[in-house]
Amino acid sequence: MKLLVVSISNGNRCSMVRVFTYFFFGCGFLILLLPIKSPFNLFDEGSAVFNALRIMQGDTPYKDFWTTYPPGQFYVLRAVFHVFGSYVLAARLYDTVVRLCLVVLIYAITKRLATRWLSFLATSVSVVLLSSVGHYGYAVFPAMALCLCALLVSMVSLEKKRPSSFVLAGVLLGIASLFRWDIAFYGLASIGSSIILVNSLIRNPDERMWPARLQPATLVTAGFGATFLLGYSCIAVQCGFHDLFDQTVVFPATKIPAIRRLPIPGLMQIYDVITPISFSTLTSTGAYNWLKFYLPLMTYVTALLCYGRALLVNSPFPGKTELFGGMASSLFGLLLFNQAYSRFDYIHVLPTSILMWVAAAHIFQMCTKNVGRLSRAVSSVMPVILAVPYLYFQAPEIASTSKNFSLMHCHSRLERAAGVFTDRDQQDAIEYLHSHSSQSEPIFVGNLRHDMLFINDIGFYFLANRTCATRYHELCPGLADSLPVQKEIIEALSRHNVQWIVLVDIKQSTEPNASSVSTGITILDEFIRENYRSVAQFGIYHILKKAASSE
Repeated sequence: MKLLVVSISNGNRCSMVRVFTYFFFGCGFLILLLPIKSPFNLFDEGSAVFNALRIMQGDTPYKDFWTTYPPGQFYVLRAVFHVFGSYVLAARLYDTVVRLCLVVLIYAITKRLATRWLSFLATSVSVVLLSSVGHYGYAVFPAMALCLCALLVSMVSLEKKRPSSFVLAGVLLGIASLFRWDIAFYGLASIGSSIILVNSLIRNPDERMWPARLQPATLVTAGFGATFLLGYSCIAVQCGFHDLFDQTVVFPATKIPAIRRLPIPGLMQIYDVITPISFSTLTSTGAYNWLKFYLPLMTYVTALLCYGRALLVNSPFPGKTELFGGMASSLFGLLLFNQAYSRFDYIHVLPTSILMWVAAAHIFQMCTKNVGRLSRAVSSVMPVILAVPYLYFQAPEIASTSKNFSLMHCHSRLERAAGVFTDRDQQDAIEYLHSHSSQSEPIFVGNLRHDMLFINDIGFYFLANRTCATRYHELCPGLADSLPVQKEIIEALSRHNVQWIVLVDIKQSTEPNASSVSTGITILDEFIRENYRSVAQFGIYHILKKAASSE
């Protein structure tokens, strides 16, 4: 009878936990939805949706248009547009679902490494970070989700002793490479090296032989390699290997660091955090920037030191699967830190910040495993303290965005925006083009100056439902401000007899990198001045029509 009562009690508790978990993720999804009508990002988001649109129109990435990113995100968005229509809101709903998957994976992995409440804490911070960041269409998120899914599959494979399932993990990593090959390689390195190291803990002498240790890593690598080679071979056949390699490897490796790097917080700014210690100091912008950059790094180093000790002393705790999951997630987060180092801003520090909470939860779990209940309760305050700055700064951002760009209101007159907020001057310029040109006419959207570039309004093409007359709808510094590319743009404008050009007075870069330096190449600006005349202006948008004498 007593056993029956205990069984029923445990069953009711499990049901309540399950209901709470569903409720928790439902609330998380609603929080992720809150900013979905926030302002349209004319450059990064515009690039994602317009690249997908160009593929729908029959263009091939790298051959017919220039881009530095793998095409996976563009093809998925193309499929989304094919099913739901070419709308910004459709792309954002897909992106929100990807973020929800990322949140669920963070919870699933953390739950295998730490207690349920730590898993909920790590997941809650992830929801807030992902909801407040904006940057819809960011290919890093699906790539991360696939890598974390591969990590979860690997943990299950190791636990269930099904080595063949490691092939599936490799396939997932290979698919991730079609979104961001750098993220996929981080995932492969993390999972492969961790499984080799953890296999050294196996006590059975026969299983300690090198073939047995290397088998899972070999299977992961084989699955990854086959998927990677198949995917990129198909892409190379369509566009040519040279263009693919030049745009996705050579240009990012040689040009992007010079034009996009931002300085990192100084290490000695730690005194802004610890002297004096007060709530106002901990929540100051300078201290928060220091924490965003250095806290993930310190967390990963601490975690890896703990795992190294467990490996060297052959500790029975944590278990093999748990040790593998913690080590792989920490290595993955540490490698993602390279994004924050290469360009220190919120969107680039976010991936490593999310993984940090998996490592932090596991460190806490390891450190409090053998302490008393009271000590564990007192020390449980520490993870909450770590979460305070993130919640303090980012939660109000979500509240402000949801208030100013309510889900219940339409914030744009443009059909393709589907209610997402767009700039009023941009709307007026697009409506002017709609009334004075046909949809079949290609246009060119540039900046007032092309000798010094930072970003350009790529989203204008998508919102206006107009094709770009050149390969270069993305006017990237280090590329479109060079002589060969400007000559190519001029040739395309002349060949297609482009009648309409839109020049946008975008604020010039003041960043301490090459994007704020003029190349002195002005032949495109001179060509436009000589062959086009201004016919309308809407704020920063200047609309030019080809002069009659140039026909």
